[in-house]
Amino acid sequence: VEGGATPVFDSENSSAYKMYYSAKSVLTDILSNSMTTYDKILSIYDYICTSSVYDYQTVENSQNKNFNPTAYFCFYLESLLNNQATKLAVCDGYSKTFSLLCNMENIPCVRIMGVANTGGGFGAHAWNKVKLNGKWYVVDITWTEYTLYDKATKVTNNTYRQSKYEVLGHKYFLVNDEFIASNHFEYSSETDRQRFVNMGYTGYYNTLFPTV
Repeated sequence: VEGGATPVFDSENSSAYKMYYSAKSVLTDILSNSMTTYDKILSIYDYICTSSVYDYQTVENSQNKNFNPTAYFCFYLESLLNNQATKLAVCDGYSKTFSLLCNMENIPCVRIMGVANTGGGFGAHAWNKVKLNGKWYVVDITWTEYTLYDKATKVTNNTYRQSKYEVLGHKYFLVNDEFIASNHFEYSSETDRQRFVNMGYTGYYNTLFPTV
């Protein structure tokens, strides 16, 4: 889909068919013909953020040497394009879904893979670049959803539980390469260099939301 092709399915029972038409259903629900391209990108972004929760448990499990990512939906489109009440995803799931939904609306979007520095160390990461008005901008859904903590709730005399909840933000929505240069690092194979040549832009489009 990122290459501009419309997929052809062997069967309506295939997982690819189910994901594609689930995506079409989402787009029908959240978009309208009267929207601008900017409005569509924002609506897709907000939908993904507000209908999902970051899968902290799987990230914790991934520290195990026997961890098998193929066993977890959170790395794939299934994490967000399914009928589960609670949609759990990590950066892979976010970036793949954002790319699919944008490209299905003929909005050029690619998934970027690399590493990110969270302040506590480096780790594998995925985010997006999307084309708007002839220029490419960075979108990182994972880094934009803010996780806040409620006050600890007493469970027993000696045990407390700290509850978490997410708040929609737009800090990493339609920003430029310079804005993320200190903490996001794309994989730099020759294929990647050719694919993303001239994608950088010195300004940023996002004037509706604060970027710092």
